[in-house]
Amino acid sequence: MDNNDTLLEMKEQMQELRRIIDNQTIINKKMFRKAYQTSLSSLKRQSSMAYIFAAIAIILSPSLYYSGLSIWFVILTDLMMVICVIATVLCNRHLPDMNSDMVTAAKGLTEFKMFYVNWLKYGIIMILFWIGFGVTEIIMSDSTKGMELPFICGMGVGVIIGGAIGLKIRRKIILSTEELIEQIESIRSESEATPGM
Repeated sequence: MDNNDTLLEMKEQMQELRRIIDNQTIINKKMFRKAYQTSLSSLKRQSSMAYIFAAIAIILSPSLYYSGLSIWFVILTDLMMVICVIATVLCNRHLPDMNSDMVTAAKGLTEFKMFYVNWLKYGIIMILFWIGFGVTEIIMSDSTKGMELPFICGMGVGVIIGGAIGLKIRRKIILSTEELIEQIESIRSESEATPGM
């Protein structure tokens, strides 16, 4: 009789412990989902910064023409900005939906990161071509005679500031993406390790 009571008490304690663990799991999942959604919306906001820079460059590019550079340089500048916007749209389509499952989210974030990392190669080639074309324009233009050095220095300062801002944003986006992927992998590991999750 005593053994049956002990066994029954142990069984009740196990059920209570299971209920507590299940409640804790639900709370952890809700907390993770909220943190995930906050991090993902921040990542989406950061990765959309290219739209702002492209809009500013397109608005300011006519001033390049009025400063004595050719219309071809202005068109090249605008075309580069349009290419950046298209690349950003293509890259951002890999970002997962807020309510997507963990496997889909991890896959989307990995593809987003790879696209983002690979885009830098093409971006550097475009920037170098643009700088070369710009320096040639400044040197060859009659309207900039005697002002070549200030124009080239101004262009250099702009490229350095823009590059520093761009690389800082890029680094932040890659780190945020890696952090989100690690969080998802951690939650998936916990789910697989804990039966009933």
